[in-house]
Amino acid sequence: MNNVSFRDYPQDFGVSKMAEMVLLYTFAMFSLSFFIGTLFSENILLFFISLLFIVSSRRIAFSEKMIFLAQVVLLVAVMLSIYEWVGKVDFYVGGMKRFDKIAHDIDLMIFGINPALYIQQFTSLWPLIWQHSFYDLLMMSYFLYFFLPFVIMLTFFVSAQEEEKFFIGRITMSYIIMFLINFSFYLIIPISGPIDYLHDLYPSPLPFGHVSGFLFKIIADFRNNFIDCFPSGHAGASLLSLFWAFRLNLIIKWGIALVTVFILMAVFMLRFHYFIDVFCSIILVLTSYYLARFFYPWGVRSEMINKN
Repeated sequence: MNNVSFRDYPQDFGVSKMAEMVLLYTFAMFSLSFFIGTLFSENILLFFISLLFIVSSRRIAFSEKMIFLAQVVLLVAVMLSIYEWVGKVDFYVGGMKRFDKIAHDIDLMIFGINPALYIQQFTSLWPLIWQHSFYDLLMMSYFLYFFLPFVIMLTFFVSAQEEEKFFIGRITMSYIIMFLINFSFYLIIPISGPIDYLHDLYPSPLPFGHVSGFLFKIIADFRNNFIDCFPSGHAGASLLSLFWAFRLNLIIKWGIALVTVFILMAVFMLRFHYFIDVFCSIILVLTSYYLARFFYPWGVRSEMINKN
């Protein structure tokens, strides 16, 4: 299958296949929503977006740029709609049973202490201006995770040769699969995170500067999903982006590596995640990559990436 030529690949670069997978997921969302006795707008929105892409991709020949834009829209819809839906499900059932104690016990078994508390013992010795600057950097990196998939997709799409652009299908599908699995596990193993479960354990608030304090307030004000911990979507998205950056030999690969390092530090130091959340995100990334490879076995034949 790796020798299949560009003209044999579906003309929509796989948009319809992605939309079909998302549509199947929306049926599961509908089923669970009806089971708890309500229907959420996120169900309807994602259903119509995926259905629109399935129908239109089979009837209309879009340009490459329009196909790329369609993949971006579908990925954004998945990331935002399902995340919000998970939070609403948790709220409407009166709060699902949390498994934070197990995750915290694993931290204690490995480190003997909560990682965020351990690291803050060292950073607290720094001058206050250093602490503010460092946590500003961590919080900004934490916010960048949302944009990493699109940076990878855009960089590849712009730099790839004309006959290679179809490979964007596998890249986008890997992210979609990752988020679908990620958000599903929020419901299967609900965990709130150290910032909620261990609130009384921390002796002092984090030394936020002006930037990090502002960004943290945005999270606090708009957060409505309190089981968004296991596995870590931030770690997963950044590690998958790092993988693709080096797999595709993108010019921005070392920049992505630097951002990934700061995101991985941030998920611990900002008290959002346990170790098990980040560790399992590695398994999530590998699973997503190989499932995307199963659905899109076509490889790129140029020297832009390593031998498939």
